Amino acid sequence: MRTVTGTAAALAATLAAGAAGVVAGRLASDAALKAPPGRPLPTEPRLTVHGTAAGQITLTRDLAALRPGRYGLAGDGSHAVVGPVLDSAEHGADTVVRRLERVTHGTLGTGDRAWFTPNLYVGNPGTALGLDHADVEVPGELGPLPAWFVRGARPTWIVAVHGLAATREHALNLMGPLHSRSVPVLALAHRGDVGAPPSPDGLHHFGETEWRDVDAAVRYALDHGARQVVLLGWSTGATMALRTAALSGVRERIAGLVLDSPVLSWETTLRALAAARRTPAPLLPLAVRAAQGRAGLHADRDAGTAGLYRPAVPTLIFHGPGDTVAPWRLSRRLADTHSRMVALHTVKDAPHGAMWNADPADYEETLRRFMTPWCDTSPTALPASRHDLRGTTRAAVPSRHSDTVAPATPAALMSGPRGGVWDGSRDRPRDAPGRVAGVAPGRAPGGPPEWLRRVPPAGAVAVPFSAVPVA
Repeated sequence: MRTVTGTAAALAATLAAGAAGVVAGRLASDAALKAPPGRPLPTEPRLTVHGTAAGQITLTRDLAALRPGRYGLAGDGSHAVVGPVLDSAEHGADTVVRRLERVTHGTLGTGDRAWFTPNLYVGNPGTALGLDHADVEVPGELGPLPAWFVRGARPTWIVAVHGLAATREHALNLMGPLHSRSVPVLALAHRGDVGAPPSPDGLHHFGETEWRDVDAAVRYALDHGARQVVLLGWSTGATMALRTAALSGVRERIAGLVLDSPVLSWETTLRALAAARRTPAPLLPLAVRAAQGRAGLHADRDAGTAGLYRPAVPTLIFHGPGDTVAPWRLSRRLADTHSRMVALHTVKDAPHGAMWNADPADYEETLRRFMTPWCDTSPTALPASRHDLRGTTRAAVPSRHSDTVAPATPAALMSGPRGGVWDGSRDRPRDAPGRVAGVAPGRAPGGPPEWLRRVPPAGAVAVPFSAVPVA
């Protein structure tokens, strides 16, 4: 009898432990599957405000507080913009002083808790940047998707897609520079965002289902006058962009990709987020399995996903080793494996989704050079869009376009005050015998990918991107 009782007790304990593990794995997976838009990821530390003065703010000393560049500083009911660390200010042993550029709304008082965010701007393109824009609805698979459209005279639109725990406000950082060069921008709110339809199961799917909303945005752009589009995505928005470029029925009209902090392994990202929630290491595999079961996600090594991360169009990646959410090494591998199509621009000391924040001028210059092949026609010579987004009908544009585009000379792209950018990883350490640091195999040191060497179509007129008048 004692043996039977002991066996039953052991079995009950095992079942209880298994059930507890399943519950723990489910809770751990919530760090990614239920990341609320506009709230910090668990990898982003909360900082205490120790005081403010004219043009400066004192924060808890932390690696996050020491990051170079410009960031939003968000709290519960407040938002400010902070600049670099002030070397001239007096720093305490446990504090750091940064430049305080402005307080957007709310107040930041001593003792308040706040966190860094990539968003320098809040609101919409009109209230935040003073840009004329249209609030439009993109017909999506689950219902209308709200989007902002900022007009431009170029025939190539940028479709901007935010990522994990972010909102379409993330795209505001780049709208000003793009608008100054007459590039139209469509910034999308996808399923699960405020104002957009929820995901049927209430979960994020790391782009596996959300990419269909990006596909809908591409079709919307083409229906409203775009000849082609470049997809710009951050985090899981970059994952959506890759999937759209591979799977969309109109993928031949996707001319290029710009990927910031791309999530190329959802399993690795989920583990990182769960670990940041202090999930014990033995439970991390349970979190991955729980996510697979709950959201129906494919394993990273699933044969059905093997071709999704092989870009067939020119691709620029902004990423760096400071990203603890989506490993930089995977972006390096992608660039090295597909060096004819992919250029990696390495950014130091920047967290996930915030490569622009570390050095906005360098980021914008690199993006400008990348966009030059699609901006080689004078905007005054372009036909207007088929539909004015406020209801006025305009002339139709041709439904087809040439996919052979290039700047006048690769040398024009490679020149400039910051030198060559196409190897991107010029700060990459030497990691293989006989290999030039920062240069992918098969690529000449300092040389552009093969797609930059294409010959412009007959009769094309190259116009320097920087010479384009403001729309």
